[in-house]
Amino acid sequence: MKDKFIEQFKERIVSIILAPVSIFFLWSLQQLTNGLYEKMEPIILEHISKRLLGVAVIMEAVMIIILLFVVYILKPKGMSLKYAIYWDKDKNPHCPSCKKPLNSYDDYGISGIGFYCNSCNLVHPMSKKGIYLTISEARKIMDNM
Repeated sequence: MKDKFIEQFKERIVSIILAPVSIFFLWSLQQLTNGLYEKMEPIILEHISKRLLGVAVIMEAVMIIILLFVVYILKPKGMSLKYAIYWDKDKNPHCPSCKKPLNSYDDYGISGIGFYCNSCNLVHPMSKKGIYLTISEARKIMDNM
């Protein structure tokens, strides 16, 4: 449970930081490409030195690179998300919450049809466009991809 909380915390921090920085970067790029910079350059240089402006642009680029690296690190290694379940390269299912291996796919009554995760104590349904799949059906579809 603690690992799940830490992982969700990391994902939220990254999304909170990445969104405004990306928006600001894209906005800055758009403003520069529209020729606005040439009009604003005398005003900017009057209040900010070229050196300070260059440092700000470099810091922004470094921040974006660091954030992209953090997002890459948080991605589960060697797993892909298909049918709301993570699958490793050998097509073994893993919990979408804690990433631990799943093995018991069954009808759990009120909780529904799906994989039961012993770590999370949750049932994770596996479906494609609302249709429940069996493990063999999912693996066959993935083989054809």
